[in-house]
Order: sequence, then C-alpha cells, then structure tokens
Amino acid sequence: MAAEADVERVKKALATLNGIDRDKTVFDVAGRRVVVRYDSMMLAHKNIEIAIAEAGYDANGIKAIQQPASK
Repeated sequence: MAAEADVERVKKALATLNGIDRDKTVFDVAGRRVVVRYDSMMLAHKNIEIAIAEAGYDANGIKAIQQPASK
C-alpha cells in the first residue's frame, strides 16, 4: 500500500468478510501495512490474507494475486 487508493482497495476487499472489527483496523500507508482486528471464531487469518492477496497485495507469506485485465 503506497497511497490512499491502495487503502481503499484493501478496505473494499475486507468489507466482504464477516468478523472484522473495522473500527480497530489500522492502515499505515507509510509503513505499507495494515493491522486487522477480527473475531477468530468467525474468520480465520488465512481468509484475511487471501482477501488482501486477491486485491493485489502481498499478505504475510501470501503473494499478491494479479487479476486478469478486463477487456
């Protein structure tokens, strides 16, 4: 995450997941990281990492998943 547009992409990806405490999720653009608070009884951390990777960003050990360009 290098800009606010990146933050918005990650927020959009996380918005589809139940169990995330959106009020306590912290986006650090300068540090290029996000700290996500979540309910582990509703959601596994791997689901969060995959959502972020599908948005086009590395998430811990998971590499960014590049989506094919739309025509």
